[in-house]
Amino acid sequence: MKSQEAAAGATYLRRYEQKYVLNEDRYQGVMELLGGNYYPDIYGKSIVYSVYYDTSDNRIIRKAFTKGGYREKLRLRSYGAPEHSTETMASSRERVLGSPLETGATVYVELKKKYRGLTYKRRFPVSFGSFDDSGVPPLPSPEKRGLYAEFAWFYRRYDLSPAFFIRYDRLALRCTDNPTIRITFDTNICFRRGGFTSGQADGLVPFSNWTPILSGPYYLMELKTVNAIPLDLSRGLSRAGIFSVSFSKSKIAYQLMVKPKQDRLPWFIAANTIVPGTAVILKEAI
Repeated sequence: MKSQEAAAGATYLRRYEQKYVLNEDRYQGVMELLGGNYYPDIYGKSIVYSVYYDTSDNRIIRKAFTKGGYREKLRLRSYGAPEHSTETMASSRERVLGSPLETGATVYVELKKKYRGLTYKRRFPVSFGSFDDSGVPPLPSPEKRGLYAEFAWFYRRYDLSPAFFIRYDRLALRCTDNPTIRITFDTNICFRRGGFTSGQADGLVPFSNWTPILSGPYYLMELKTVNAIPLDLSRGLSRAGIFSVSFSKSKIAYQLMVKPKQDRLPWFIAANTIVPGTAVILKEAI
């Protein structure tokens, strides 16, 4: 069964994830630290759209605010050419992909779970044209097993529908010596509430229609590893005063939907700085 799913493009990931918020100087410092040991992966520089599915009472995202335990979520993800590139993320080696969320584009249905510090992500590709105008993905037939059956069960159990969109510009790198180590840098992170519009992709692209989560000269760096973080990279980050933080795009988006004011985000790490132009409270003055 796994070989059949692999042939259809299904993938399984099990890894640790650490997140860091960087200003422009620290971003440049990290790039120097990485040196020539990291290269753009298959996605390179791209714009990422994620459509998060939830119940009518937001049960899935609300459960994410409970400490510890088991968490899960279902989303649709697409990769496309960047709309708002910056010089700091420009490179002749970076790949430029096609437009996201086109009718014939390949998108990925993902079921992501977290338990005891580990992230488990399973996904498979589908054609965006197979979604109906309300955003319902093509549900696998009952005879399907494995990942497809798990996805269909999860979707039907919660009676899900598109809840909100998150988009951002991303640069994705992999380690030359160990391709299981992946580092991504996200900027211009923003969200839009609601489901699909008539015609599926209409109204998704205009940048001005989105609410910012993290923008300006700030980057969200995610370090993703199957095993431990390489010692030289860990020491380099520590020497630069760069430490991991708790940062969830979907949780922040939900908080901004129900508590839109900056001073209504007490769940985030105790802070003394607010990033200009965003609603994100940071751990320290970066």
